[in-house]
Amino acid sequence: MYCISVITGVLHHPEGGFFGGEAYALYAVDMLTILQAWFFTVPLQNRYGDGGAFDKACLFINMFLLFFMAGCVGDGWRSTMLTWNLVWAFVLVDLLEHWGIKRL
Repeated sequence: MYCISVITGVLHHPEGGFFGGEAYALYAVDMLTILQAWFFTVPLQNRYGDGGAFDKACLFINMFLLFFMAGCVGDGWRSTMLTWNLVWAFVLVDLLEHWGIKRL
């Protein structure tokens, strides 16, 4: 919920005007990224997960990374873009590792 509220804050303008195309594109990319990580994690947990420590550890790592990723969103997007992309890469590596181990 924290990630979604931070990302939605991108569309808020204090002057009460409409948001621009760049703000909407940033919102769409960030929201789809967060949802994609969630949609990759939930089927893994529901289908292959056993509720063990490994499943919980991978879920905790993903949620921590998404929390960190949400901190990169905002007015300083251009300065934190590299960090945001690296965190997203770590999320994907964690998901691939978790899927690979569970599929075996």
